[in-house]
Amino acid sequence: RAWGKLRSDGDRILILEDNDQNGEADKSTVFYQGNDINSAQGICVLENRIFVACSPDIIVLTDTDGDDKADKKEVLFTGIGGVDHDQGVHGPVIGPGGNLYFNFGNQGSQISHANGSPVTDLMGRTVRADGNPYWGGMAFRCRMDGSKFEVIGHNFRNPFELTVDSFGAVWQSDQADQGAPAARINEVFECGNFGYLDELTGASWIENRLKMAKEIPLRHWHEHDPGVIPALWKIGEGAPKGITVYEGTLLPSQFQNQIIYCDSQEQAVHGLLTEKIGDAEKTVIQNILSSKHPWFRPCDVGTAPDGSLMIADWNDATSAENLMTDQQLDSMSGRIYRIAPLEKTNYTILQASLDSGKRAVQALKSPNASTRYSAWRRLKEMGNKAIPELLALWRSTTPHFRARALHLL
Repeated sequence: RAWGKLRSDGDRILILEDNDQNGEADKSTVFYQGNDINSAQGICVLENRIFVACSPDIIVLTDTDGDDKADKKEVLFTGIGGVDHDQGVHGPVIGPGGNLYFNFGNQGSQISHANGSPVTDLMGRTVRADGNPYWGGMAFRCRMDGSKFEVIGHNFRNPFELTVDSFGAVWQSDQADQGAPAARINEVFECGNFGYLDELTGASWIENRLKMAKEIPLRHWHEHDPGVIPALWKIGEGAPKGITVYEGTLLPSQFQNQIIYCDSQEQAVHGLLTEKIGDAEKTVIQNILSSKHPWFRPCDVGTAPDGSLMIADWNDATSAENLMTDQQLDSMSGRIYRIAPLEKTNYTILQASLDSGKRAVQALKSPNASTRYSAWRRLKEMGNKAIPELLALWRSTTPHFRARALHLL
């Protein structure tokens, strides 16, 4: 239902700081405010730039003078459907090779360049959910300037967020139709069809067809149809949203190198624990954070530079952002939680130094994607001068460190 804007000047992007390092934010700065980011569904902070996903646009906001205020705005992509809707554009995130990844739900429909011209993939096909060849929600990869645009997976329903690990593997949550117990976690195989609509006709899963599965989770995603990529993990009832692969060491070992995702309907943050990531047959669910409070709605999760988890709580009576119950600014209670061991209560962030290859490689080991991006950019600038340090990292016994080195060698 439409209920209008809460702030006449539009929604805000805030910088929260913990200056006394006690684990609680004590300073808030408005980086940007505007009606062009109302109901934004994701931000990605890369040094002095922030990429914002807010249908119909992907916006780039830049702080050119270091005053923690955006003073330059660019539209990277536009024309995306799902305005003020949780099935529009989501993300974006940065990958280990410096590419931008993002997605949209089945309300996204199409995407254009800033000048209004349709985006085409590497084969020259228009990126549009009309069956030629793409359907439904899609996952994308491109250069940071919008070039080299790829559809890496399609035919999702509402892939709320994706994450990219150090090996370049893409993992994504996907919400099912309302009332259907078929929410899922996917590994996004390149060029994969993930089955929300019939690949040939675009028919819904509720329409009769040959070899129609009895089980709704299989039927919903056309998993009996040839060529459909099966789910990595079938959640069933739920509304999975934010997702990450935890590559830090601060949390207990069972969560390291594992998928962690938020489910606002189940009111929990889960770890998908397995001996080998992606092995669904040997996967178990373990709660990291949950609550019986009816308004606890975790919607995003990320890894801080110190290895702690940052969890955003939507905090509302409903898990659907476009149907929010609390519409009064003075009573809204959304919050951010930090998850860390008891002995690591203080939140201490050491500024990454990039003034040498050795220090840049040390920053490349960070569990935080934004820090790794800065290190990646600096090492790429160094060219051949960085090779000795990168080769040393390649000889590491830590697999994801070795993978990060290979993206630069």
